[in-house]
Amino acid sequence: MGYLCPYCNHTCFDNGDINTTYYPSHGSADLEGMSEADAITNAVQIDFSICPNCGKTSIKMSPYWKNKNMKFSFSYPPSMAIFLPEYVPEAIRSDYEEAVSIVDLSPKASATLARRCLQGMIHDFWDIKEKNLNAEITSLKGKVSPTQWKAIDGLRKIGNIGAHMEKDVELIIDVDPGEAKKLLKLIELLIEKWYIARNDEEQLLDEISKLADEKEAERKSGTGCQQDSV
Repeated sequence: MGYLCPYCNHTCFDNGDINTTYYPSHGSADLEGMSEADAITNAVQIDFSICPNCGKTSIKMSPYWKNKNMKFSFSYPPSMAIFLPEYVPEAIRSDYEEAVSIVDLSPKASATLARRCLQGMIHDFWDIKEKNLNAEITSLKGKVSPTQWKAIDGLRKIGNIGAHMEKDVELIIDVDPGEAKKLLKLIELLIEKWYIARNDEEQLLDEISKLADEKEAERKSGTGCQQDSV
């Protein structure tokens, strides 16, 4: 299983770069005669990850109880959020960074923030503002690819789990950290395809236009390089 370096955003797939250590809650006297498997039924799990690209170390610490699914964890550096340029609105960047910071602690809340990010992006980038997100995504249909639209609507539906209470309050639909992280990957993808791609295109077109103007000015002024006559 790979991991994303929080420093350089390099995706690492070599398990040899991840070292996991368990620190049992038992005292040394309690461990006598116990197998290693029994000794770590109740422990603190610490993962050290060394990025082969930048060489920096990230740490994740979480409780470990055998046969129990524990969601709490502490990571250093505390956020795995990728860097977002300043031309992405500050409100969207802030919600995204908060969603990333709580994805392991409260994935349902993280999914709700991802939904909020999506709505802000539709408002800002596409200038679509309807009575609710469902109507806004319907208006977005035809402006993005069918597969992208379906994924966007899927993010809305999953984000609704945390945003809205079910009519049957006894019905609990959970969102796990892995699922919430996929929603954040979609937010990152949309930012890249919408904001970053638009900025890169505008910058390239502007540079080429300026270059053409410079060459035209050189031609008219006769300051260009003269070829030697043969």
